[in-house]
Amino acid sequence: MKKLIFETVDLLKIDLSSMTVLTEAASGNFIVTPLIAAVAGAEKVYVVCRDSKYGTKKEILMYLEEAMMCFQIPPERICYIEEKDKVAREANIVTNLGFVRPIRAEFIEKMPKDSAIPLMFESWEFRMEDIDAKACKRHNIPILGTNERHPDLKIFYYVGMSILKLLLENNIEVFKSHILLISSGGYLDAISDILYGNGANVLIYNPYEMNALSDDMKAFLEHCDAVVVAEQQNSDILIGGQDAHIDIKWLLKCRPVVVHIAGILDYDLFEKYSIVKKPEEKISYGYMTVTTEYAGIRPVIELHAAGLKVGQAMVEGLRKYNNVERAKQYALEHSPSMAFAS
Repeated sequence: MKKLIFETVDLLKIDLSSMTVLTEAASGNFIVTPLIAAVAGAEKVYVVCRDSKYGTKKEILMYLEEAMMCFQIPPERICYIEEKDKVAREANIVTNLGFVRPIRAEFIEKMPKDSAIPLMFESWEFRMEDIDAKACKRHNIPILGTNERHPDLKIFYYVGMSILKLLLENNIEVFKSHILLISSGGYLDAISDILYGNGANVLIYNPYEMNALSDDMKAFLEHCDAVVVAEQQNSDILIGGQDAHIDIKWLLKCRPVVVHIAGILDYDLFEKYSIVKKPEEKISYGYMTVTTEYAGIRPVIELHAAGLKVGQAMVEGLRKYNNVERAKQYALEHSPSMAFAS
């Protein structure tokens, strides 16, 4: 962790020396965000934390304290706070991570004039319930996404690595395996590269280009080993009843393992027909069963460091131009940021 954080801060040239950061302290590999901010020289790092299914607040804060000792970060540099509103007037960079959300109007209206909210994912993944975007617009607080496909990052590649790991863990050898891939966009490119590169026989179903199985796909499913579902943007039911893109009954003959990262499935029908879905977690549209962290700690460090770099660039732009649009343009030119689609 320490090695990768220092390397990534250096790679992205992150310098938060005149900025205060508000972020989360989270369990496991997600402890890294405040550490990255401190290593990048943040004047002060405030963290919020709470109990979750992944760990208790006490456990997480103890882990953070141990990591700070390892990094030789003085105790006063990273400070736990009970309520994020108490530091709203200080925070220049506010991350949109889980324990910080939701970021509501009453918090936003207190933020300083040189403050910004970087998304720790791409802009198209933005969810209205996470951040009051209208309040941000009223108070001139810029929001930008983080370009996970930036050449210094290539975070989407780790989605493919997570799929590969899930397949192997569920006794699908990948090499010589027959795999139907339901995906589009950046996920499709990353996952197909990994599967092809490991010798899989892959057939692709892009829900933006197709609305039903072709005869060739139906024949493929008769000897299919696995179906990979990794679709973040299409809100249709991908596998379900007759109205879905793929009728679940086509999976009954050879019963492939369904590896599900993202995308809408009819969970009731999966249970009815005893179709194996891994991971077993049921998720809503816009969420993932596992993140790139499933492949290891590097993608978490790189993504969260990149998000902090986006925040740094927006704050620098605001201080330089005192104008939100010019600050966003500055960030787009000086960081791995991503604008919202017009």
